[in-house]
Amino acid sequence: MSEINKDSNFSFLVFGLGNPEKKYLNTRHNIGATVVRSLAQENNIKLKKYSKMQAELGLMQINKTEQILLGIPRLYMNESGKSLRSILKAFSEKIAQDKIIVVHDELDLNPGVVRIKKGGSFAGHNGLKSIKEHTTLDQFIRIRIGIGKPPHKEQGADYVLSEFSPDEKHLISNALESAKQAIILIVTTGLQTAMNKINSS
Repeated sequence: MSEINKDSNFSFLVFGLGNPEKKYLNTRHNIGATVVRSLAQENNIKLKKYSKMQAELGLMQINKTEQILLGIPRLYMNESGKSLRSILKAFSEKIAQDKIIVVHDELDLNPGVVRIKKGGSFAGHNGLKSIKEHTTLDQFIRIRIGIGKPPHKEQGADYVLSEFSPDEKHLISNALESAKQAIILIVTTGLQTAMNKINSS
C-alpha cells in the first residue's frame, strides 16, 4: 500500500464511526466502521494505523480516475471528531465537507434500513456531535444504517453497545452491501442519483 501523506490524491474521504477496542467490533454502534472495514477487505486494501491522524487509513481505487480515502477513527465514539480534525489538518484542510462521507449507526431507522442524507440533525449521536464540536462541520454526507430503538429509552447506552440479534443479522448483512453500494454510487454518479436509488429501496 502506498504511504498516505499530504500529497496523496483522492476525491472523497469515507469515515466509518465506531469504538476501537476488539470487544466493540460487532456491536450496533460500530456498524459504520464495519462498513469501511468490509469495503477495504473485499478490495484488498490494508488499513494502516496513522498515529498522527489517530485513525486507520487506506486508499482505494474506484475506477481509472477516482481514488477514495477510507478512514476509521482510533478514538472512542465521543472523540471521533478529534480524529477527523487530525486528518483534515494533515491534508491542510483541503477536503471539502461535501466530499466527506460519514458512515454511522442510526437509532431512528429500523435494523437494516440504509439512507443517505446531507447535514441535518444529529439526534444525540455522540460521534456526529464530536465531529461538529471539533471540526465545526455539519453539512457532510451521511450514510445512516438503521439499528432500531432499544425496548426502553433508559437502555440506550447498553443497547448501542450490544450485538445484533440472530434475527437481525441477515438484515444487517444486506445493509452492509447497501451501504457499500451507496459509497460507490455517491463517488461515481453523484449524491442526488445515489440518494434516489438508495433512499427509495
